[in-house]
Amino acid sequence: MYSVFKLLPANRHVSERLVAQQMLSIKQNGFIKSRPILVNKYFEIIDGQHRFEACKRLNIPVPYAIIDGDTMGLTIALNTSQKKWSLIDFINSYAGRGLDCYRRLQKFEDKYRFGVSSSIAVFLQNSLHASTEIRAGKNFKINEQAEDIAEFILGCSSLPFFKQQSFCRAVALLFKKAKPEQINLLRARILSVPQCYSMDQYITAFENLLNYKKRGSNKLTLLSK
Repeated sequence: MYSVFKLLPANRHVSERLVAQQMLSIKQNGFIKSRPILVNKYFEIIDGQHRFEACKRLNIPVPYAIIDGDTMGLTIALNTSQKKWSLIDFINSYAGRGLDCYRRLQKFEDKYRFGVSSSIAVFLQNSLHASTEIRAGKNFKINEQAEDIAEFILGCSSLPFFKQQSFCRAVALLFKKAKPEQINLLRARILSVPQCYSMDQYITAFENLLNYKKRGSNKLTLLSK
């Protein structure tokens, strides 16, 4: 009975919390038949995957309706009108559709667990308008130094703020502008970096540590003046 239905890999991940809420609602009020789950002709669930999962666990019939149209477009439109999609929802969706840069970003975040905003700051070559581009499903360039930057950040785990987005963005800029020996010097002095509230403040802290006792043209400038 349930095996005919399929979850779309491009849909957002099933939330155990939402399934539990649906199960409780069905137990208390029954399934509202005016809100059947929506599927395409292949019985892929476009809308109602949490209601489907609740019915399956309660071992009750699943009311459904078959609709035509752009499956992915309908999925996003229906879901975003109910509950705003987060960035990770969009990333998982486009990764599920096979877009390579999103699949690689997904794997990067799964590996390093920086949090999606910090992972984006490290992984994308240009993260200035990343949120807008990701929501639109646009392809993006991957920072070739992303793995090296991530390992540097992991090496800063003694700092309680090492996963902070502004810190991660500052480290990404450091790798873009500094020489390898300067990066290694900062790595050795990293415990002296104070917690800051913006990328620019972290950059200033990096510059102060790297330029200690240096004068004039020997000083490193990471931010354009």
